[in-house]
Amino acid sequence: MNSALFSPLPPVENKRPQAEVYGFVLWIATFFILSGYLLFSWLPPESLYSYGITYHPDRYWALSIPAYIPFSYGLIGITMNFLWIYHRAQPLDDFGILEDEYTNYAVRRYGVEVEHVTKPVIPPVKDIPITKINQVLYHKH
Repeated sequence: MNSALFSPLPPVENKRPQAEVYGFVLWIATFFILSGYLLFSWLPPESLYSYGITYHPDRYWALSIPAYIPFSYGLIGITMNFLWIYHRAQPLDDFGILEDEYTNYAVRRYGVEVEHVTKPVIPPVKDIPITKINQVLYHKH
């Protein structure tokens, strides 16, 4: 075999900072933000005043923001689920709602379903034709 075909590629020079540096900086920033949040939520206001921090939000936000975040994720998930179902549903005037390729009508002979006679199990779900429904509902005696 020709060794020139399988020679290693030359190293690529990367002129921008590496992803590891960004990850480390974000990790440190997350640590400081979490530490500041915990100090703000647990220390009494007199301690914050002694450190020179005189302007800070109400303590209500220390509990409400962490509680609102999971609630908003759940609300967004439920909303997106309803929108997806609405997007995928067929219109109400479409005849595909009444009968499609998955329709499974019960086979009846002499007024008895054939499958129930041969198999003594729980009967499978069957569809009723719309003509039979209209006959039963709107038949005049």
